[in-house]
Amino acid sequence: MSQPSNEQIAHDLAVAYVADGWRAGEISERLSAQAYLQAYKRFLSDLNRLNR
Repeated sequence: MSQPSNEQIAHDLAVAYVADGWRAGEISERLSAQAYLQAYKRFLSDLNRLNR
């Protein structure tokens, strides 16, 4: 089985981040797409930096 791509890992982390925020009441449904995109970009940037 091949390793997941940085994009897939970033997606999974961003989804988990938003879900955790929903449960904690820190992210509203209205802002969830924006929170996802910000988290995805941050996680992807971090992963790409670590893999250099």
